[in-house]
Amino acid sequence: MCDFHSICVRRDGAIAHIPENSHSGAIEKLGWRENDQIAAVRGPFFVEAEWSCQGEFPGVDRITRGSSLNEKQRKVIENHYTNLAKLLADPAAHAERMLFNRGFFSGEEYADIRWKILIHTECPKRVADKLAETSLYAMGDEIKSLHPLVKRVDGSFSIAEKYEITAPALTKSGSVYVQQGATFTAPALTKSGYVDVQQGATFTAPALTEVSGSVYVQQGATFTAPKLNRSQKY
Repeated sequence: MCDFHSICVRRDGAIAHIPENSHSGAIEKLGWRENDQIAAVRGPFFVEAEWSCQGEFPGVDRITRGSSLNEKQRKVIENHYTNLAKLLADPAAHAERMLFNRGFFSGEEYADIRWKILIHTECPKRVADKLAETSLYAMGDEIKSLHPLVKRVDGSFSIAEKYEITAPALTKSGSVYVQQGATFTAPALTKSGYVDVQQGATFTAPALTEVSGSVYVQQGATFTAPKLNRSQKY
């Protein structure tokens, strides 16, 4: 897995991306031909690019693996990351046109970007209301609130220390980390990834029946999930 945000760009300018930000995963999902051992002679079928999207765009060469880019790839990469930087810097100005309808990042594969905008402090309410109904992918982000209409969040996220969050509509989540002294209540949650409840924290999920990973409850923490198979708790 790579850092946010990662793409592969084929020689014809096509983009491969998945919310997990895995280069190999994106290539596999789209069924692209892998770069082989003679790519250095013939030229690679695709190039890999990744950037945190924070601060000023450092230029295509600084964020791309390998030096063999054609002009089409160079323009696609610059356009992609320039647009994403604008979106993250000012969601109020760009989110509606970029994330919905036929916007630049409206594709289902951009669930990671939708999540980033949803939890952005400057995300307009009208945009957040729409994003809450879409697929979302979190990459370990620490949150202090969650939109009440969110039904599913893949990936992983953590509840900030000493904060209290209730997720009334959430039915499926990725891994959840409840930091020290925090409270997370998810009455409709039935499936989750790894669960980690830190000291003095509380995680209440009365409908939870399935956890794909381990459940770790530290001393002094409270984990309430009466429908969960107790063999998954320790």
